[in-house]
Amino acid sequence: MKSPIPVGHGDCLKFERLSGGDELPTLELRIGVSDIVAMSIATRDFHPVHHDPAHARELGHPTLFINIMSTSGLVERFVRDWAGQGPRLGALKLKLGVPHYAGDTLRFIGRVSGLGRDGAGGWADIEFKGDNPRGTHASGQLKLLWP
Repeated sequence: MKSPIPVGHGDCLKFERLSGGDELPTLELRIGVSDIVAMSIATRDFHPVHHDPAHARELGHPTLFINIMSTSGLVERFVRDWAGQGPRLGALKLKLGVPHYAGDTLRFIGRVSGLGRDGAGGWADIEFKGDNPRGTHASGQLKLLWP
């Protein structure tokens, strides 16, 4: 299916431009140690597996890994890079899979899986998946709402 042009830079994708099956532009992020530590501080998750590599190794992990709140924020970034700041985020259903470790690249893909209108405005259901070298780190759906 033809994808809408990504808007970026604070512009807002117009609901009228959407079609079911539209694909979102792929987002690839290489996430390093500093990124994981910063995201953990920002989300107030002070568990040592997110800032102490030795502790993570003691628990059987090769290095630090990101937390679920950081993953949620990255999902929102993925969708906002495409849709802009205009639509409101509705429900988010997020399923975690394999851990995402420092130094790995996280690749998000997504598509519009449903569209509708009601008395409050338009809505789009978005299905997404974020993969890394070990498999699927995150998958799920979210709803965007246009007034």
